[in-house]
Amino acid sequence: MHDRDIDDLTAALHAGLGGGTYDEVIWGDRGAELLVRCAQATVERCAGGLAVTVPVACDEEPALELRVLIVPPAKTVGGEQVVAAHTVTPGPVAARWGPVLERVAAAALFAERQPAADRRFAGAAGAPVVGRDRA
Repeated sequence: MHDRDIDDLTAALHAGLGGGTYDEVIWGDRGAELLVRCAQATVERCAGGLAVTVPVACDEEPALELRVLIVPPAKTVGGEQVVAAHTVTPGPVAARWGPVLERVAAAALFAERQPAADRRFAGAAGAPVVGRDRA
């Protein structure tokens, strides 16, 4: 964590969210969709780790910020480093999409510490399905 500054971490987060080319993407999961505003996502240092805030929108919540706290790898399990992440935003939208954001953000911010197979975002839940170009 100390070898990268916040700008680098934020750029990695934007790319990891699916916004490498787009400012906004839509994540889809079994008919549910979440508009993820990648370009507005932020990373801040907090006690013991990083705080990630990602503005999102959906039918249930037209404007919501999902906030995830991430603690960098401190231990290994089976030879792999473990990153702890926890969604702190309350509510049903956070309950559904928070775990996806936790995995994506942790993978993006600590990709250099993870095996290549774990770096890509694979799986139906949260897969970016549509991108929106900058206006």
